[in-house]
Amino acid sequence: MGGRILFNPTNGVGLGHAQRCVLVAGALASAPEPPVFAAFPSCSRLIKAHGFDVMPLIGRSGQHTQSHENDLANYVRLRALARDARTLVFDGGYVFDSVYRVILERRLRGVWIRRGLWQASQDNSVALDREKVFDRVIVPGEAFEELNETYSRGDHVRLVGPIVQRLTLDPARRADLRARLAERFGLPFERLVVTLLGAGVAADRGAQLQALCGMMERRTDVLHLILVWPTAVLQPVWLGWSRSRVVKTHSAGVLAAAADFCVGAAGYNFFHETLYNRVPAVFVPQTGSYMDDQRARARAAHDRGLAGLAEPSALMVLEREVGRFLDGGAAEQ
Repeated sequence: MGGRILFNPTNGVGLGHAQRCVLVAGALASAPEPPVFAAFPSCSRLIKAHGFDVMPLIGRSGQHTQSHENDLANYVRLRALARDARTLVFDGGYVFDSVYRVILERRLRGVWIRRGLWQASQDNSVALDREKVFDRVIVPGEAFEELNETYSRGDHVRLVGPIVQRLTLDPARRADLRARLAERFGLPFERLVVTLLGAGVAADRGAQLQALCGMMERRTDVLHLILVWPTAVLQPVWLGWSRSRVVKTHSAGVLAAAADFCVGAAGYNFFHETLYNRVPAVFVPQTGSYMDDQRARARAAHDRGLAGLAEPSALMVLEREVGRFLDGGAAEQ
């Protein structure tokens, strides 16, 4: 294609868009120049850890009089960074004005890595109308065929994927990681349980986390790790349990691969990494109105016997599922 490639992932609820983009950027061995990123501060550390330069964008703030004011500043930054670029790759659900304008004004080749699984109740007409500015629309595929909806057609639309980070820990490395966790937290354990529900950006997860901590408190053979992004806001009540520890990390996938059992939301990255890396899991879907359809994802895996499922409000179901996996043999199956 020629020219530098500029990646612009949104931060979303977690860092899934940025994680996906660094995987794609890392595979571009034939690019004439190293790709660069424009991303929100919450994503910067992750992107830099993969060896890419990143220009920080400005997130929404209560200090802004209008909700879109940050995007005007981001337009100025993107336009400057795109001066030497030939291609802009945007990964997100809604195409911001800043992205739309920069592609047109700089006459860039636009690539949109687009969400492939909207909720049925969502109105995506505005988002899809902005598809016309892109030369290529890439739709990461879902693991199960019934989840691969078609929202637009044409030669410019390409279904790929699923885009998955494969993490295989050999027995020695897995044992070493678990030993280091036991030493770090001063808690010998036989079973490692990892929770990755998010830190309340899309919905309050406090009830589920407190319930899980209470369940693990009675299990003296368990170390329970609550994984959150490094920029997450912690709740003090998460810190008072003897068998549970909060870990701010970008390495959630590695810790999940070392676990005996996981409880997590059904976002694109975590869902597919859990399935493809064969990690026993119970999914508690995020159901915010602007989210992708995590409930459909989790249901598809559950109905095939590949994972457990508990609705966010069904704490008794969650407790039964945890017992089924830890005590009933479901994790081994």
